Amino acid sequence: MRRGHALACHGLDHGLLTDKGLDQFADETQRARAMIEAAAGQRITGYRASCFTMERDKLDVLRQMGFTYDSSKIRFVQHPLYRNLDLTGFQQADDLVYVREGFAEYEIPTLEIGGYSVPISGGGYLRLFPFWLLHILLGLYARRHENFTIYVHPFELTDLPLPLPKGLGRATRFRCLVGRRGNLKKLRRVIRWLKKRGARFLTLEADRRERGLS
Repeated sequence: MRRGHALACHGLDHGLLTDKGLDQFADETQRARAMIEAAAGQRITGYRASCFTMERDKLDVLRQMGFTYDSSKIRFVQHPLYRNLDLTGFQQADDLVYVREGFAEYEIPTLEIGGYSVPISGGGYLRLFPFWLLHILLGLYARRHENFTIYVHPFELTDLPLPLPKGLGRATRFRCLVGRRGNLKKLRRVIRWLKKRGARFLTLEADRRERGLS
């Protein structure tokens, strides 16, 4: 807001959308949006699905609810949870950007290496990969693409103790905790690398406005 940020919705409980019916999804999304709007005093029109589990019928629900952009598309077929979102009827307006009737869908960057999709722009992958490897992967990506999207969770930018629910398996605990120490420093290095290449930084909401989709 004052510092150029934009607010959007990430759902009510971080549950997978593939486990929710349309009515439940619509109800929870409206409740989550109402909470954010009440706290922030502004309209919320952006969305990202937990674990990128957006499905086409739920994307259509978002559009009907007055959302104007989403960022839940990722090409990572090897991941058991992520979905390669069906965008039939959308036109690709730019690298990672798809539009339909004023609504924009923003794709999460992945790098194709040997038939395998490698996420390189945030989340656990940003924490897991050492910077020297990220530097190589980002260089390969920049040769093929013009746009890039960065995403992080607040808990990934601090090494303060993270209160995890009881009963989590070792693999889940590892995914939550790995690489948190020093991740903020790594993110800053990624941003500096992008700036040196002349990158211009925008929120998705600002990008949508620049494309004349408001």
